[in-house]
Amino acid sequence: MPSRRPAAVSALSKGIIALSARLNRATRALLVCAAGAMIAVVLLQVICRYLFNNSLSWSEELARMLLVQITFLGAAAAFHSRMHIAVDIVVNAVGPKIRRILASACLLVCAALFTALLVYGLNFSKILCLQQAASLPVNRAVPFAVIPVSGGVMLLHAVAMLLAEWTEPESTAQPK
Repeated sequence: MPSRRPAAVSALSKGIIALSARLNRATRALLVCAAGAMIAVVLLQVICRYLFNNSLSWSEELARMLLVQITFLGAAAAFHSRMHIAVDIVVNAVGPKIRRILASACLLVCAALFTALLVYGLNFSKILCLQQAASLPVNRAVPFAVIPVSGGVMLLHAVAMLLAEWTEPESTAQPK
């Protein structure tokens, strides 16, 4: 059956879905960099403490900041890949039309959560803007800016998934 959607809507949907995929690749690259940096910092701290008997004053704070980065970037990458825990016994037991409606409802709830993460993350960043890191010459808002950014990225992923849910033919719709 031919699609009744205008070409502009279809092109916009494909563009948002493609942007979501590109952002996911960038997120994964940043995630690898943050994890590598955290491993290097912690390893350096262990070497300095036990081989040279001299602790680094900044390593714990930097490792904590990198852990926040890894947590939120990892959440965005996992959401895009649908790797979070899911209870899908009900979804698998219903037909494709109901499955599509349930998936859409779930994605709308996720979008609301990600919007809250974005808004409250921005408010949190405003508060942190006035604070300096204890042992690093960095404003505390900089490393924690990942919170609203990841909220925005996950919101885009949710919109892209919702668009994909309604633009793919019903016969190819798979339980997620």
